[in-house]
Amino acid sequence: MEQPSPSAERQALADLLGALHRRGVSAIAGVDDTGWPCLTVADSKLVTRRVNVNLSLWWFTWGNGHDERVSSHRVEDAADRIARVVEKGWPEQAAVDSGGYRSQALDEHTS
Repeated sequence: MEQPSPSAERQALADLLGALHRRGVSAIAGVDDTGWPCLTVADSKLVTRRVNVNLSLWWFTWGNGHDERVSSHRVEDAADRIARVVEKGWPEQAAVDSGGYRSQALDEHTS
């Protein structure tokens, strides 16, 4: 199976970013250490997690659990789901998140 291009992933994440912003969710676009696009999304406590897209499997993911992914087929539904999660706060995580980054406060990330 052919790997989706970074530009296709960037577009999927750009669509999600717009949908998240329309819901008042703080998120910024970026790339991970391997150069693949991702979003950094802050929850109500300003803790951030990376949201990645896997177009081969049609998932937006923010962790390794079954409840930490949502279909990328319907961006508006995905944004609703992520908005509900961040309103409560990202689940506590002692380990590294799905993007290989430790969660951190948004102001630490952007400074």
